[in-house]
Amino acid sequence: MSRKLPGWEAPWISAERLPLDDSLKAHTISAAYACFLDHVLGSLVEGKYADFVVLPSTSWREFADDIPGHVLATYVNGKQAYP
Repeated sequence: MSRKLPGWEAPWISAERLPLDDSLKAHTISAAYACFLDHVLGSLVEGKYADFVVLPSTSWREFADDIPGHVLATYVNGKQAYP
């Protein structure tokens, strides 16, 4: 991702940027695997615990280009918690 703070012209430590796909894996299935919990969480599979948000993006490309500033819905353990 960009690692560019609001008002900055250049990214902060640009060599440490990750593509969106790698960032998502690092915070989901890879984190679950590191905790030996990938059999119960870390991916959207029937039977696993699931906390996730629904964002107002119509495509992965749109999300990567302009990360939304608000959430449409939040699900905790597979059940809608917001709104």
